[in-house]
Amino acid sequence: MNDRESEVAAKRFADLYAAGAFPFPAGLTVAMGDVLPIVDEQGGLAAWLAPFVVGDRLLAMALLTPDRILQRFSLLAGGRLDAAPAAANWLDPTRVRERVVAVAGRGAKLDTPVFSFDGDLSRLAWRVGVELADGSRRHWFVAGSSIWPAAEAPETSYRGTGQ
Repeated sequence: MNDRESEVAAKRFADLYAAGAFPFPAGLTVAMGDVLPIVDEQGGLAAWLAPFVVGDRLLAMALLTPDRILQRFSLLAGGRLDAAPAAANWLDPTRVRERVVAVAGRGAKLDTPVFSFDGDLSRLAWRVGVELADGSRRHWFVAGSSIWPAAEAPETSYRGTGQ
């Protein structure tokens, strides 16, 4: 993802916002934050995310497909500002790194956090690769104030045979 692609995605979000596509609670001054690429495990673009904030609170998020079609709009905490999460917990890569360092321990070497997802796009989170002091590698996910290790083995999906 280059700067031009990010600019085009940001313009699309801004156009949707100006057209009233996002149903925010009345009486709030909502600002669109910086648009983030959401990358898959291989580093490819899976979607674009626009955060919507009021002060230091994350009120909502919207996703565009890589082709810039509106995929989802999520009003967090039911639109209740008093219950909305701190924006920095979701959007600040420095805060994400601090959370990972706290569980990985000193001496761990962290990759740059990337906004991604755990399994599917309904589980948005920052993904951080970590080289531990013993030389082993693993990945951690950070979403808001939660942190968890990536599964060591890929998930298996079972589907019925239709019989």
